[in-house]
Amino acid sequence: MKKTNLTFVFSCFISFFCIAQNVGINTSLPLSSLHISGNSDSKLLLENTTPYSGIVDTASMYFATKANNGNIQYDGAIKTLWYITPGVTNYARMGFFTGPSSTEGGLTERMTISPFGDVGIGTTNPGNKLDVVGSIRLSGPTSVDGILFANNNISSSGNIASTGSITANGIISSSSNITATGNLTVSGGKGIVRSYNGTQLVMRTFPGALHITLTNLAADTFVDTGLLSYGTFSASPVVTVGNYSSGSGEFYQAIITPYNVLTTGCKFRVYNPGPDPLTMDAYFSFTVVGQ
Repeated sequence: MKKTNLTFVFSCFISFFCIAQNVGINTSLPLSSLHISGNSDSKLLLENTTPYSGIVDTASMYFATKANNGNIQYDGAIKTLWYITPGVTNYARMGFFTGPSSTEGGLTERMTISPFGDVGIGTTNPGNKLDVVGSIRLSGPTSVDGILFANNNISSSGNIASTGSITANGIISSSSNITATGNLTVSGGKGIVRSYNGTQLVMRTFPGALHITLTNLAADTFVDTGLLSYGTFSASPVVTVGNYSSGSGEFYQAIITPYNVLTTGCKFRVYNPGPDPLTMDAYFSFTVVGQ
């Protein structure tokens, strides 16, 4: 009687076929071990009928292979996990697990999707649309219409751009440009140049780029260099002459002062305080800081 009833149910509602160990539902030509065909969006439903409490797997799909010793090796799984917290709205998230493991419980959750659409990698509680705990490596240009934040490194072989702020508690590395409309923060502000009022600044260094050649510059006289370019700033930057790099002569006697500082370049005035004439052929470094 039970067999007759089961056959009747399948006859009324679905077409069930078995061909060469492939199972077909609503198809007479199954193309895989389980082939489900239908004309609606609902094709497969996994239901956990156990009443939930605390944190439970509401439904799970496991992937496994046969190990060399003949036992099953679990390679991955997709699970929905239901959270119940007293006094807090209950919700379910979807977790993606990888192995290998000899048991279901030995799989590790690598990625999760929260009920709010947030994706977490390395975290089961994402607080942003993409929340990554660990390093990020990007093989092309990256553009973010908001805040880009990482608990570790951000690395890209292309541009990194954000219309908001870029924050990393590690290294931000790019073989091209890094652009942020807002602030660029690394390790709590280390490596970032700011003014006394907190304005973020650009710092450019030019090692050995200032070449000065003098022959018998008289005491208490000066000579001006030509205009040296250092890129474009939105306002006149601060220019500082740094270390002597190489050359010869009485370079230690000279006083070198930037002047006529523009947004794209400046001149340098070389003064000989005396008492002897000044002769030198030397290279100096200089640094430019501005907006």
